[in-house]
Amino acid sequence: MCAVTYNHRKLLSQMDDLLGASPRLPLGKLSEELGLDRHTLEKAVHRIRQKSFRDYQNKKLLRKSLILLAQEGNKSIKDIAMTIGYRTSEPFSRFIKTMTGRTPSEIRNHRRRRVPPKKKDQKDKNPPQMSWF
Repeated sequence: MCAVTYNHRKLLSQMDDLLGASPRLPLGKLSEELGLDRHTLEKAVHRIRQKSFRDYQNKKLLRKSLILLAQEGNKSIKDIAMTIGYRTSEPFSRFIKTMTGRTPSEIRNHRRRRVPPKKKDQKDKNPPQMSWF
């Protein structure tokens, strides 16, 4: 029996792409998409990031959530939760509160107080700076 070796950095890059588009994608579906065993993916995450797949996925989910909360001020919390892959806003709000200690509304309000409004013709040169990740 011969052992197959994988480029873990390349696997992580492919996982980043898929999780970037769908951060709540379950490990089983992710492994199907990549055509690999779930344990191979878990091993790649652990080897490169020194964390579990769940922790890795939660960090990705949190990052995307915070960016959407900052950039999508016209969307409701429920709409953002659904964009991320939650069916309702309650579990999304619990996730955010658990990870940051603040509710999505508190994060959004904190962001609004920190950044002066942009003028209509002014482009956002810098991405939102989030102190929670």
